[in-house]
Amino acid sequence: MYIRTVALFILILTSISGIAQSDTGFIFRINPNVVPLDSATDNQDLLKSLHGFLSTKNNDLHKNDYWLSSDFVANPAPYKDLYFIEMSGKYQDPFFYKPVLTGIQILSPAGNYLLKLAFISQREREAPVLRAIYNIVAVKTPAGFRFKHPLEARTARWHATTIADIKFVYPCTFDTAVAEKTVAFNRQLAQRFGVAPIVFTYYKCTDREEMYRIQGWDYEARIMADTTGGLAEVERRILFSGNNSEWYPHEVVHLYINSLYAATLNQVISEGYPTYLGGSGGQPLSWHLQQLADFYAAHPERSIMADMESGYDVNHQSTVSYVVGGLICQLVDQQNGWEGIKKLLSAGKQYDDFYRSVKEVLQVDKGTFNDFIRRKFALHNKK
Repeated sequence: MYIRTVALFILILTSISGIAQSDTGFIFRINPNVVPLDSATDNQDLLKSLHGFLSTKNNDLHKNDYWLSSDFVANPAPYKDLYFIEMSGKYQDPFFYKPVLTGIQILSPAGNYLLKLAFISQREREAPVLRAIYNIVAVKTPAGFRFKHPLEARTARWHATTIADIKFVYPCTFDTAVAEKTVAFNRQLAQRFGVAPIVFTYYKCTDREEMYRIQGWDYEARIMADTTGGLAEVERRILFSGNNSEWYPHEVVHLYINSLYAATLNQVISEGYPTYLGGSGGQPLSWHLQQLADFYAAHPERSIMADMESGYDVNHQSTVSYVVGGLICQLVDQQNGWEGIKKLLSAGKQYDDFYRSVKEVLQVDKGTFNDFIRRKFALHNKK
Protein backbone atom coordinates (compact mmCIF):
# COMPACT_ATOMS: atom_id res chain seq x y z
CA MET A 1 0.00 0.00 0.00
CA TYR A 2 2.83 2.40 0.90
CA ILE A 3 4.58 1.79 -2.45
CA ARG A 4 1.36 2.46 -4.34
CA THR A 5 0.78 5.70 -2.41
CA VAL A 6 4.27 6.96 -3.10
CA ALA A 7 3.90 6.06 -6.76
CA LEU A 8 0.67 8.06 -6.89
CA PHE A 9 2.41 10.98 -5.20
CA ILE A 10 5.21 10.96 -7.77
CA LEU A 11 2.72 10.61 -10.62
CA ILE A 12 0.93 13.74 -9.44
CA LEU A 13 4.21 15.60 -9.32
CA THR A 14 5.14 14.44 -12.80
CA SER A 15 1.92 15.87 -14.20
CA ILE A 16 2.55 19.17 -12.44
CA SER A 17 6.19 19.37 -13.54
CA GLY A 18 4.99 19.31 -17.13
CA ILE A 19 3.76 22.89 -16.74
CA ALA A 20 7.04 24.15 -15.25
CA GLN A 21 8.62 27.18 -16.88
CA SER A 22 11.16 25.66 -19.21
CA ASP A 23 12.86 29.01 -19.78
CA THR A 24 13.89 29.21 -16.11
CA GLY A 25 15.22 25.67 -15.79
CA PHE A 26 12.84 25.16 -12.88
CA ILE A 27 12.80 21.62 -11.43
CA PHE A 28 10.68 20.47 -8.52
CA ARG A 29 11.27 16.98 -7.19
CA ILE A 30 10.07 14.86 -4.27
CA ASN A 31 12.22 12.59 -2.17
CA PRO A 32 10.72 9.06 -2.52
CA ASN A 33 10.78 8.70 1.29
CA VAL A 34 8.22 11.47 1.75
CA VAL A 35 4.98 10.10 3.17
CA PRO A 36 2.09 11.83 1.36
CA LEU A 37 -1.11 13.13 2.90
CA ASP A 38 -4.02 10.75 3.46
CA SER A 39 -6.21 12.49 0.90
CA ALA A 40 -5.16 12.20 -2.75
CA THR A 41 -7.01 15.44 -3.48
CA ASP A 42 -5.10 17.26 -0.75
CA ASN A 43 -1.88 15.79 -2.13
CA GLN A 44 -2.58 17.23 -5.53
CA ASP A 45 -3.67 20.61 -4.17
CA LEU A 46 -0.60 20.84 -1.96
CA LEU A 47 1.79 20.05 -4.79
CA LYS A 48 0.09 22.48 -7.16
CA SER A 49 0.36 25.27 -4.60
CA LEU A 50 3.97 24.45 -3.79
CA HIS A 51 4.87 24.36 -7.45
CA GLY A 52 3.06 27.65 -7.95
CA PHE A 53 4.92 29.31 -5.10
CA LEU A 54 8.37 28.01 -6.03
CA SER A 55 7.98 29.03 -9.65
CA THR A 56 6.78 32.58 -8.85
CA LYS A 57 8.44 33.55 -5.54
CA ASN A 58 11.33 35.37 -7.23
CA ASN A 59 8.93 37.66 -9.09
CA ASP A 60 8.06 39.75 -6.02
CA LEU A 61 9.49 39.71 -2.51
CA HIS A 62 6.43 41.33 -0.96
CA LYS A 63 3.52 39.63 -2.72
CA ASN A 64 2.65 36.12 -3.83
CA ASP A 65 -0.69 34.48 -4.60
CA TYR A 66 0.38 31.26 -2.89
CA TRP A 67 1.42 32.89 0.40
CA LEU A 68 -1.10 33.75 3.12
CA SER A 69 -1.99 37.42 2.81
CA SER A 70 -2.24 37.72 6.61
CA ASP A 71 1.43 36.75 6.93
CA PHE A 72 2.49 39.92 5.11
CA VAL A 73 0.93 42.02 7.88
CA ALA A 74 3.37 40.76 10.52
CA ASN A 75 6.28 40.42 8.10
CA PRO A 76 6.52 42.47 4.88
CA ALA A 77 8.93 39.94 3.35
CA PRO A 78 8.06 36.58 4.96
CA TYR A 79 9.88 34.41 2.39
CA LYS A 80 12.96 36.63 1.99
CA ASP A 81 15.22 33.70 2.94
CA LEU A 82 13.95 31.82 -0.12
CA TYR A 83 14.24 34.77 -2.49
CA PHE A 84 16.61 33.65 -5.28
CA ILE A 85 17.99 30.92 -3.02
CA GLU A 86 18.55 28.83 -6.17
CA MET A 87 21.19 31.24 -7.47
CA SER A 88 24.91 30.45 -7.65
CA GLY A 89 27.29 33.34 -8.20
CA LYS A 90 30.18 30.95 -8.75
CA TYR A 91 28.51 29.24 -11.70
CA GLN A 92 26.55 32.31 -12.87
CA ASP A 93 23.43 30.16 -12.74
CA PRO A 94 20.18 31.58 -11.28
CA PHE A 95 18.73 28.06 -10.86
CA PHE A 96 21.80 26.13 -9.76
CA TYR A 97 20.23 24.76 -6.55
CA LYS A 98 17.08 22.77 -7.37
CA PRO A 99 14.22 22.48 -4.84
CA VAL A 100 13.38 19.05 -3.45
CA LEU A 101 10.49 18.33 -1.09
CA THR A 102 12.11 16.14 1.57
CA GLY A 103 9.44 15.88 4.27
CA ILE A 104 5.91 16.71 5.38
CA GLN A 105 5.05 16.98 9.07
CA ILE A 106 1.50 17.20 10.43
CA LEU A 107 0.89 20.24 12.62
CA SER A 108 -1.95 21.44 14.82
CA PRO A 109 -4.62 22.59 14.05
CA ALA A 110 -5.83 20.21 11.36
CA GLY A 111 -4.98 21.24 7.83
CA ASN A 112 -1.57 22.66 8.78
CA TYR A 113 1.66 21.00 7.66
CA LEU A 114 5.37 21.74 7.93
CA LEU A 115 7.14 21.27 4.59
CA LYS A 116 10.89 20.67 4.42
CA LEU A 117 12.57 21.92 1.27
CA ALA A 118 16.15 21.09 0.32
CA PHE A 119 18.00 23.10 -2.33
CA ILE A 120 20.59 20.88 -4.00
CA SER A 121 22.77 21.31 -7.08
CA GLN A 122 22.40 18.81 -9.94
CA ARG A 123 25.27 19.09 -12.40
CA GLU A 124 26.58 16.28 -14.52
CA ARG A 125 29.92 14.80 -13.47
CA GLU A 126 29.93 16.89 -10.29
CA ALA A 127 29.05 15.91 -6.74
CA PRO A 128 25.78 17.47 -5.55
CA VAL A 129 26.06 20.48 -3.22
CA LEU A 130 23.51 21.12 -0.48
CA ARG A 131 22.72 24.84 -0.27
CA ALA A 132 20.10 24.71 2.48
CA ILE A 133 17.19 22.89 4.06
CA TYR A 134 14.35 25.27 4.81
CA ASN A 135 10.85 24.88 6.26
CA ILE A 136 7.58 26.58 5.45
CA VAL A 137 4.10 25.99 6.85
CA ALA A 138 1.27 24.95 4.51
CA VAL A 139 -2.27 25.89 5.55
CA LYS A 140 -5.37 24.39 3.92
CA THR A 141 -7.77 27.16 2.87
CA PRO A 142 -10.96 27.22 0.72
CA ALA A 143 -8.81 28.59 -2.12
CA GLY A 144 -6.23 25.80 -1.80
CA PHE A 145 -3.05 25.45 0.21
CA ARG A 146 -1.29 28.67 1.14
CA PHE A 147 2.05 29.08 2.91
CA LYS A 148 3.44 31.07 5.83
CA HIS A 149 6.65 31.58 7.81
CA PRO A 150 7.37 28.86 10.41
CA LEU A 151 8.37 31.12 13.35
CA GLU A 152 4.94 30.97 14.99
CA ALA A 153 4.66 27.20 14.60
CA ARG A 154 8.16 26.51 15.90
CA THR A 155 7.71 28.67 19.00
CA ALA A 156 4.09 27.75 19.71
CA ARG A 157 5.02 25.98 22.97
CA TRP A 158 7.50 28.61 24.13
CA HIS A 159 6.82 30.97 27.03
CA ALA A 160 6.51 34.75 26.91
CA THR A 161 7.17 37.47 29.49
CA THR A 162 6.87 41.21 28.84
CA ILE A 163 8.93 43.69 30.84
CA ALA A 164 8.43 47.35 29.96
CA ASP A 165 9.27 47.74 26.25
CA ILE A 166 10.47 44.20 25.56
CA LYS A 167 8.57 40.94 25.09
CA PHE A 168 10.85 38.01 25.86
CA VAL A 169 10.00 34.68 24.18
CA TYR A 170 11.93 31.64 25.42
CA PRO A 171 11.72 27.81 25.44
CA CYS A 172 12.65 27.04 29.06
CA THR A 173 14.17 29.17 31.81
CA PHE A 174 13.94 32.93 32.25
CA ASP A 175 16.21 35.20 34.30
CA THR A 176 14.28 38.32 35.26
CA ALA A 177 17.35 40.17 36.58
CA VAL A 178 19.21 39.75 33.27
CA ALA A 179 16.10 40.72 31.30
CA GLU A 180 15.77 43.90 33.34
CA LYS A 181 19.41 44.68 32.49
CA THR A 182 18.46 44.56 28.80
CA VAL A 183 15.44 46.78 29.46
CA ALA A 184 17.67 49.34 31.17
CA PHE A 185 20.21 49.20 28.31
CA ASN A 186 17.42 49.72 25.79
CA ARG A 187 16.30 52.86 27.61
CA GLN A 188 19.86 54.14 27.86
CA LEU A 189 20.23 53.77 24.09
CA ALA A 190 16.96 55.59 23.48
CA GLN A 191 18.23 58.48 25.60
CA ARG A 192 21.55 58.47 23.76
CA PHE A 193 19.82 58.67 20.37
CA GLY A 194 17.16 61.09 21.55
CA VAL A 195 14.20 58.87 20.65
CA ALA A 196 11.54 56.84 22.46
CA PRO A 197 12.65 53.35 23.58
CA ILE A 198 12.15 50.80 20.81
CA VAL A 199 9.45 48.25 21.60
CA PHE A 200 10.62 44.86 20.38
CA THR A 201 10.39 41.09 20.80
CA TYR A 202 13.43 39.21 22.09
CA TYR A 203 13.68 35.51 21.15
CA LYS A 204 16.03 33.83 23.63
CA CYS A 205 17.40 30.71 21.93
CA THR A 206 19.53 28.02 23.52
CA ASP A 207 22.20 28.23 20.82
CA ARG A 208 22.85 29.35 17.27
CA GLU A 209 21.28 26.24 15.77
CA GLU A 210 17.99 26.82 17.58
CA MET A 211 18.08 30.47 16.59
CA TYR A 212 18.18 29.53 12.91
CA ARG A 213 15.76 26.64 13.34
CA ILE A 214 12.88 28.80 14.56
CA GLN A 215 13.46 31.04 11.53
CA GLY A 216 12.98 28.11 9.17
CA TRP A 217 16.46 26.70 8.65
CA ASP A 218 17.35 23.07 9.29
CA TYR A 219 20.66 23.51 7.50
CA GLU A 220 22.55 26.57 6.30
CA ALA A 221 26.30 27.20 6.27
CA ARG A 222 26.00 30.05 8.78
CA ILE A 223 24.62 27.65 11.41
CA MET A 224 27.94 25.83 11.49
CA ALA A 225 30.03 29.01 11.84
CA ASP A 226 29.83 29.28 15.63
CA THR A 227 27.91 28.13 18.70
CA THR A 228 26.53 31.58 19.53
CA GLY A 229 25.27 34.55 17.57
CA GLY A 230 22.47 37.02 17.21
CA LEU A 231 20.32 38.73 14.61
CA ALA A 232 18.25 41.91 14.63
CA GLU A 233 15.33 42.43 12.25
CA VAL A 234 14.73 46.16 12.28
CA GLU A 235 11.51 46.25 10.26
CA ARG A 236 9.78 43.71 12.49
CA ARG A 237 11.40 44.93 15.72
CA ILE A 238 12.68 41.45 16.54
CA LEU A 239 15.94 40.35 18.15
CA PHE A 240 17.11 36.73 17.95
CA SER A 241 19.71 35.68 20.51
CA GLY A 242 21.62 32.43 20.14
CA ASN A 243 23.56 32.62 23.41
CA ASN A 244 20.95 31.23 25.87
CA SER A 245 20.66 34.60 27.59
CA GLU A 246 18.31 37.54 27.93
CA TRP A 247 21.34 39.80 27.38
CA TYR A 248 22.61 40.52 23.86
CA PRO A 249 23.41 44.25 23.77
CA HIS A 250 25.21 44.17 20.39
CA GLU A 251 21.95 43.39 18.58
CA VAL A 252 19.95 45.93 20.59
CA VAL A 253 22.30 48.61 19.26
CA HIS A 254 21.57 47.37 15.74
CA LEU A 255 17.86 47.99 16.25
CA TYR A 256 18.64 51.68 16.72
CA ILE A 257 21.41 52.44 14.25
CA ASN A 258 20.00 50.25 11.46
CA SER A 259 16.72 52.14 11.62
CA LEU A 260 17.99 55.67 12.30
CA TYR A 261 21.10 55.63 10.06
CA ALA A 262 20.36 52.93 7.49
CA ALA A 263 21.04 55.22 4.54
CA THR A 264 24.50 56.32 5.72
CA LEU A 265 25.97 53.34 7.60
CA ASN A 266 29.09 51.66 6.25
CA GLN A 267 30.12 48.12 7.19
CA VAL A 268 32.85 49.19 9.63
CA ILE A 269 30.70 51.49 11.76
CA SER A 270 27.58 49.36 11.35
CA GLU A 271 29.33 46.59 13.28
CA GLY A 272 31.91 48.73 15.08
CA TYR A 273 29.48 50.83 17.10
CA PRO A 274 27.51 47.79 18.40
CA THR A 275 30.85 46.14 19.25
CA TYR A 276 31.98 49.28 21.11
CA LEU A 277 28.79 49.49 23.19
CA GLY A 278 27.82 45.82 23.41
CA GLY A 279 30.81 43.67 22.56
CA SER A 280 30.63 40.77 20.11
CA GLY A 281 30.18 37.03 20.57
CA GLY A 282 29.71 37.44 24.30
CA GLN A 283 33.06 39.25 24.77
CA PRO A 284 33.66 42.99 25.31
CA LEU A 285 35.61 45.18 22.90
CA SER A 286 38.69 45.09 25.16
CA TRP A 287 38.91 41.32 24.83
CA HIS A 288 38.73 41.48 21.02
CA LEU A 289 41.32 44.27 20.96
CA GLN A 290 43.72 41.98 22.78
CA GLN A 291 43.12 39.23 20.20
CA LEU A 292 43.96 41.57 17.34
CA ALA A 293 46.87 43.19 19.15
CA ASP A 294 48.51 39.80 19.66
CA PHE A 295 47.73 38.68 16.10
CA TYR A 296 49.12 41.72 14.31
CA ALA A 297 52.18 41.84 16.56
CA ALA A 298 52.95 38.34 15.29
CA HIS A 299 52.12 39.25 11.66
CA PRO A 300 53.75 42.59 10.76
CA GLU A 301 53.40 41.74 7.07
CA ARG A 302 49.59 41.84 7.09
CA SER A 303 47.50 44.84 6.07
CA ILE A 304 44.86 45.69 8.66
CA MET A 305 42.92 47.65 6.08
CA ALA A 306 42.86 44.71 3.66
CA ASP A 307 41.76 42.34 6.42
CA MET A 308 39.10 44.79 7.53
CA GLU A 309 37.64 45.18 4.04
CA SER A 310 37.74 41.45 3.28
CA GLY A 311 35.90 40.47 6.47
CA TYR A 312 38.87 38.55 7.89
CA ASP A 313 38.14 36.75 11.16
CA VAL A 314 41.09 36.37 13.54
CA ASN A 315 41.14 32.98 15.26
CA HIS A 316 37.50 32.52 14.18
CA GLN A 317 36.58 34.81 17.07
CA SER A 318 37.29 38.44 16.24
CA THR A 319 36.22 39.93 12.91
CA VAL A 320 38.68 42.70 12.03
CA SER A 321 36.05 45.16 10.78
CA TYR A 322 34.02 44.76 14.00
CA VAL A 323 37.03 45.33 16.26
CA VAL A 324 38.71 48.14 14.31
CA GLY A 325 35.34 49.85 13.93
CA GLY A 326 34.77 49.46 17.67
CA LEU A 327 38.20 50.95 18.40
CA ILE A 328 37.52 53.94 16.14
CA CYS A 329 34.16 54.52 17.86
CA GLN A 330 35.83 54.32 21.26
CA LEU A 331 38.50 56.87 20.30
CA VAL A 332 35.98 59.23 18.73
CA ASP A 333 33.63 58.99 21.72
CA GLN A 334 36.51 59.79 24.09
CA GLN A 335 37.75 62.74 22.06
CA ASN A 336 34.63 64.15 20.40
CA GLY A 337 31.67 62.66 22.25
CA TRP A 338 28.27 62.15 20.66
CA GLU A 339 28.82 64.75 17.95
CA GLY A 340 31.80 62.78 16.67
CA ILE A 341 29.87 59.48 16.78
CA LYS A 342 27.09 61.04 14.73
CA LYS A 343 29.64 61.96 12.05
CA LEU A 344 30.75 58.32 11.88
CA LEU A 345 27.16 57.05 11.72
CA SER A 346 26.33 59.59 8.99
CA ALA A 347 29.52 59.17 6.96
CA GLY A 348 28.19 57.12 4.03
CA LYS A 349 28.03 53.51 2.97
CA GLN A 350 31.42 53.04 1.26
CA TYR A 351 34.83 52.32 2.77
CA ASP A 352 36.11 55.61 1.39
CA ASP A 353 33.32 57.33 3.35
CA PHE A 354 34.59 55.61 6.48
CA TYR A 355 38.19 56.74 5.89
CA ARG A 356 37.02 60.27 5.12
CA SER A 357 35.07 60.45 8.39
CA VAL A 358 38.08 59.15 10.35
CA LYS A 359 40.19 61.89 8.76
CA GLU A 360 37.59 64.48 9.76
CA VAL A 361 37.21 63.50 13.41
CA LEU A 362 40.62 61.97 14.25
CA GLN A 363 42.86 63.65 11.66
CA VAL A 364 44.12 60.27 10.43
CA ASP A 365 44.70 59.94 6.68
CA LYS A 366 43.80 56.78 4.78
CA GLY A 367 47.45 56.42 3.84
CA THR A 368 48.53 56.25 7.50
CA PHE A 369 45.54 54.30 8.79
CA ASN A 370 47.39 50.95 9.05
CA ASP A 371 50.22 52.45 11.09
CA PHE A 372 47.78 54.36 13.29
CA ILE A 373 45.84 51.21 14.21
CA ARG A 374 49.04 49.23 14.80
CA ARG A 375 50.22 51.90 17.23
CA LYS A 376 46.94 51.68 19.11
CA PHE A 377 47.29 47.89 19.29
CA ALA A 378 50.83 48.29 20.62
CA LEU A 379 49.60 50.68 23.31
CA HIS A 380 46.90 48.18 24.22
CA ASN A 381 49.55 45.48 24.75
CA LYS A 382 51.45 47.75 27.17
CA LYS A 383 48.48 48.18 29.49
